[in-house]
Amino acid sequence: MSPTPARHCSVLPFLPRSMPHLVRGVTPGFCFGLLLSALAFQSSSALAADLPASPPAPAPYEAEYEARAMGMRTDAYRRLERIGDNEFRLSHGLSVSVLGANMITVEEKSQFSWDEEGAVPLVYSYKQTGVRRRDERVNFDWTPANANQPNAHMIRDGREQNQAINKATLDNLSFSAQISADLMNKPQLRAADTMLSYEILDARRLETHEYRVLGAERISTPAGELDTIKLERIRDSDSGRTTLIWLAADQQFTLAKLSQTEGGGSAMELNLKRITWTGDASGSETADATAD
Repeated sequence: MSPTPARHCSVLPFLPRSMPHLVRGVTPGFCFGLLLSALAFQSSSALAADLPASPPAPAPYEAEYEARAMGMRTDAYRRLERIGDNEFRLSHGLSVSVLGANMITVEEKSQFSWDEEGAVPLVYSYKQTGVRRRDERVNFDWTPANANQPNAHMIRDGREQNQAINKATLDNLSFSAQISADLMNKPQLRAADTMLSYEILDARRLETHEYRVLGAERISTPAGELDTIKLERIRDSDSGRTTLIWLAADQQFTLAKLSQTEGGGSAMELNLKRITWTGDASGSETADATAD
């Protein structure tokens, strides 16, 4: 079945960029940084005629996760905040120390606005310190003067480049808010064997990520039993890598669990421990809806 074509309804890239190199000579601490990238998840092609005119804006929340890789365990966080009129910031991070020494600290953020078609990325950043360092930033230019040919300015460890973009382009984090909205707004996308595809830009390149919906599944997490939609990342046949994602149906399709297995057998996993809804899309406070 070919990918379901909506502006952003091209699917979720949950494992952007660095994940492919997770077990090739890297330290356990670095693995956690790569695993953290998997927190970023949420398309650019379901038939526009089938999608409602305006997907719902995301509701702010705070989530905690248990991250495990190569025998190590730590906590990770994910936070969505409303920071202005129809403007949001999504961030996540983690830190790993061994015998008091910082192995890795990662902070990733996306600032985006929300229009009638969904997320519009404004600024994306990724900062990693510890045994290995990385500093990235992407500024998206949607100004009226640049409307006919929007572009993004990318900076990675001091190296700069520009990239032409379009209305479908998302970053590594804003796309996760988009996919959640797509799944809430378009029940048809939850059907088994539906293919989702999203165009994602990081500080290196523009890529298309594709996922197959495997269907509904009830799973056990530190947050309790959750009804989820399970997806599989579509990769080249020679990849040897398997990536599975579970999105919590009763928690606005936020990330409930992620599992990745490399060809050599190394495995990484992310599990939801707690999620608290801190307000609605308009910024109003809501009751605690923690899933524990």
